[in-house]
Amino acid sequence: MRTLRSIALVSLFALPGYGFGCGGADEASSEAPAADGGADVRADTAGDDAVADALDDDATDARVDAETAPPVTKVTLAVLGDVAQAGRTQYARANAALITKHAPKVSAGLFFGDLARQSNPPTMPLKEYFDKYWKPATAANFGQFDGIAFPVPGNHEYFETNAKGYFDYFATRLDAIKKVPGYSGVVDTVVGGGYYAFDVNGWRVYALNTNGGCDVIECKAGSPQETWLKDDLAKHPGVPTVAYWHEPRFTCGGGNGETAGFWNDLFDAKADLVFAGHTHYYQRWKPLNKAGALATPGLTQLIVGSGGVTPGDDCKDSAGRIAKSIGGDAGMGVLFLTLGSDGSYAYEYRVQSDGSVFDSGSGKSRNAK
Repeated sequence: MRTLRSIALVSLFALPGYGFGCGGADEASSEAPAADGGADVRADTAGDDAVADALDDDATDARVDAETAPPVTKVTLAVLGDVAQAGRTQYARANAALITKHAPKVSAGLFFGDLARQSNPPTMPLKEYFDKYWKPATAANFGQFDGIAFPVPGNHEYFETNAKGYFDYFATRLDAIKKVPGYSGVVDTVVGGGYYAFDVNGWRVYALNTNGGCDVIECKAGSPQETWLKDDLAKHPGVPTVAYWHEPRFTCGGGNGETAGFWNDLFDAKADLVFAGHTHYYQRWKPLNKAGALATPGLTQLIVGSGGVTPGDDCKDSAGRIAKSIGGDAGMGVLFLTLGSDGSYAYEYRVQSDGSVFDSGSGKSRNAK
């Protein structure tokens, strides 16, 4: 491979066959008196040969690298939470249309909680609510994505004991997730589960369960879920990483401190993006450290609780940590995330009213090779 010395040489000389030695070092050496400078001429010639050899080696390395480097592939995901609610399914249905029409084609959906958001106390069994408001084409029309969904429950799913209807509705899909590349976790365990990890195009993706304020399944440091997360991160060092769960670590009102263990573990592992819902608007936060202070490099949180349920009003953060935000019905929409096999990522947030892009960005994972 190219050394620092050979890089310096490339900057000083043209490549062989492209003018090197024409009117340059060779010509100057040949003008020296033979009687007094023969040794210098021989030294110059030897030096030129060494330089040419180094440059030839560099050119060969470059050709080999170009020929052996795998092509960069990209995968696009739909990212959102807080979707289907009685009386508001038209908004979710518009978001579903954005997903189906998106180019390039969406390969998977990261759906994080309150997917079937019924009130408390529940008006019907949760699985029935999914069947009535999440699934049909005449309702939210998200049933069409069940085969590519990577869901986690939210607090409203836990209005039914242990979110049983969530696990019943997604039973087939959760079983299939156990067979995807890199699967780890307890995706379909009703009591104490509902969290997992998997691989996507060279990225490690974590789906975590914050349930109802982490009251049913703990999230804090030392809990079974957090311990599993820390252990799995340790088994995948230096891998580009994103994560998602329902209740945000940080919000205008403070956020869920119970998820600090998640956040801190991901920060230490140099994860890049965390997605959450629960608060019903779109927000992209600036990169933050463990304490939630602005930091570069840092961990970026994107709140996408705008899948279709009753919207929240936009809010401001007194510390100026929010980069972009939109609330209300006008803010309903979908985040599209593209993950590159080279550790690159890009995102765009499209509002459901007309499909226009409200926010976008791109970057390279801190763990990119």
